[in-house]
Amino acid sequence: MKRTLELAAVPLACVLMLTAVRFVDANEPPTRGEAVAVNLEAGPPVDGTMNDPAWKRCPPWPTGACTSENRQEFETWAKVLFDGTYVYVGVYCAEPDTDGMAIRAAKRDDAVWGDDSVEVFLRPDPQKPYCQFAVNPRGTLYDACDRQREWNSSAEVKTSVVKGRSWTAVLKIPMKEIDAYVGEDQMWTMNIYRSRNARGGDPSMQYSWSIMTGDDYHAAREFGIVTGVNVPRRADGVRRVRATPAPKPIVPNRGKELGGVTVYHKMNFDKDVEGWEAVNGGKISLVGDSVHGQAIHVACDGDWAGANLPVSISGSRGLKMALMMKGRNLETPGVNIYDTIAGDNTTPYGYRYLQDGHWTPILYFLDRCRYNSRTTGFVAPVTGYSSVRFYGPAKRTPGTAFAQDNFVFYRGTDRQPPTAVTDLMAQATRSGVRLSWQPADDNVAVQVYVISRADRSGAFQKIGESHTTQYQDATAAKGKYRYRVFAVDFEENFGPWCDPVPVDSISASREPKVTREQQDRLGYAAHVRRIQAKGKGKVRKGHTTLFGDSLTSATVYPQRAQAAFRNMTVNAYGYPSMRTSFGRDKVHEILQKDNPEFMFVLYGTNNNKAEPHLPQAMDDLAAIVRACEDRGTVAILGTIPPRGWTPESQPEANFNKHVIELCRKLKIPTGYIFEDFQAAGDRRTYMGGDGVHWRGEGMAIGAKAWGKALDQIRFALRDQG
Repeated sequence: MKRTLELAAVPLACVLMLTAVRFVDANEPPTRGEAVAVNLEAGPPVDGTMNDPAWKRCPPWPTGACTSENRQEFETWAKVLFDGTYVYVGVYCAEPDTDGMAIRAAKRDDAVWGDDSVEVFLRPDPQKPYCQFAVNPRGTLYDACDRQREWNSSAEVKTSVVKGRSWTAVLKIPMKEIDAYVGEDQMWTMNIYRSRNARGGDPSMQYSWSIMTGDDYHAAREFGIVTGVNVPRRADGVRRVRATPAPKPIVPNRGKELGGVTVYHKMNFDKDVEGWEAVNGGKISLVGDSVHGQAIHVACDGDWAGANLPVSISGSRGLKMALMMKGRNLETPGVNIYDTIAGDNTTPYGYRYLQDGHWTPILYFLDRCRYNSRTTGFVAPVTGYSSVRFYGPAKRTPGTAFAQDNFVFYRGTDRQPPTAVTDLMAQATRSGVRLSWQPADDNVAVQVYVISRADRSGAFQKIGESHTTQYQDATAAKGKYRYRVFAVDFEENFGPWCDPVPVDSISASREPKVTREQQDRLGYAAHVRRIQAKGKGKVRKGHTTLFGDSLTSATVYPQRAQAAFRNMTVNAYGYPSMRTSFGRDKVHEILQKDNPEFMFVLYGTNNNKAEPHLPQAMDDLAAIVRACEDRGTVAILGTIPPRGWTPESQPEANFNKHVIELCRKLKIPTGYIFEDFQAAGDRRTYMGGDGVHWRGEGMAIGAKAWGKALDQIRFALRDQG
């Protein structure tokens, strides 16, 4: 569970890119993973207790769950002292069931860590291996350096047990044996753990002084920091002197707990570029064309030109990168996040699509990226991210640029909604009512605002959305209105409505241009909201499943869908040569396995498309929809792409006519894949030589068709009246 291979050493060049260490004031309350050394002339006796007055010099070092700030059930804390020759570590473990403790290891270097135990990892010199010491309540010692158990120290260990209350371990570790070196005010890395075996109905528990991204005790990058260690030269102690000053240890940004997630970087660029650096001929500036305030603008005036942000974040598990982005002549900006441990860049599956000249919310799931040296698989859970880079095309294209706002690195599932927006203002103009407001606060960031309007009847109706803190309502005729707004974050948590504001409109209303997807929404909105409400708390929020035949099984297809969906995770299940009847039988298994919030269904390319066979195909598709809705999953049916080189592709067109009619009957959304293919021009550009399967460009057309449908579904689900 907690034993993995030791991480490779990180090159010094990468170390120098990382963020500065926060030096802790000895008078501050103890913080997990951060401490100031307590240096003494002489340490306390090793008697298995911390009763000697010397221990009072050190405040307790708190421990808790390995991967969060949560406290564990049984109190556990440590104290550490330095006397220039030895390191003294005492660990107190509250334990009401001392009789039930697992104490199997009895000989030196047995598997002590499998018992109830405490473990101490010490690394005085960041360019030397760390040393490990594990002790169980019997006092059995396991020690190893560079993971070599043959290495034995002369450490002294003593434990004590207070029946029904606690057990304590005290270690006295010679500095000269753990690669310490002579010098003042040093910075060491170390960590202290406790393992409590399951018993009495309690599960097994792991405790850590430092907050980590996983439960791998050997993740040296995530050890805590002790500053101010003094190591004098002594004949019976440390005599080693480094030829050059020790580099500062790699110190990951531990982030800040905000509303149930850990936030590492949060930028709105209202004052400066916040650490971003131009690369490969890119040019960085701040612009007023933003979500709110200012945004960072990057002109891509070179090959692979862009911007780079140095970071220091450990672990890919649950790590996300949210931002608002706008492109010019750039449909999909590239993204690389460098992992110093693997020595390789990581790349998201599916660079997100941008709508030229419009702000687009983007959420990257960094544990679902791949290494650049590989074409498949995912990044390791233990990573050391040192930079993120966004860049333009391989060949310089004049006028190519992108802008970013509301950029956030965070970890976890965000369930905290934004606050209410403030200072909503409504101004009547000849071209409509102009709305503006101050942004809502959120622990991560806001991706969109929902606008609602009430006329004299008093009933509010949703009229639009805005990715910025402004909105122009051109549909308001002359008369009295009230407006209100609420914010939606990147994981679709809804904030409260702000207080309504009145306005007397002086403009003549203009009818908006309505797309077919928007027209469809008017018919299915209420039904889709009911289905989502049914699945709330049951389905995987923010997850989508692609379900279909060989088109869905194409390797790149789910990546294209991920690019179009922008803030959703995606899995694909495609079965070559299968028909709608297969999908009808298979859907229950896929729903049970994937439990998605949305399912995008594309079946029918292999069906007989003669008129007598169409009712059965539609009955199969309807059964798939019912299976989804019974679980609270929103189903979307796609029109099948054209086949062959006949421009009209009449059999497919007729099949799709029935699909669209079925969608309207069932009050569900349609993905207009066929129609978008037909509007895209020369079909040979998008389809393979067999006239059936799609090329990468065709997959993008299909994904974008799904994306347009999802945008309208989201619009309907965000309609709170």
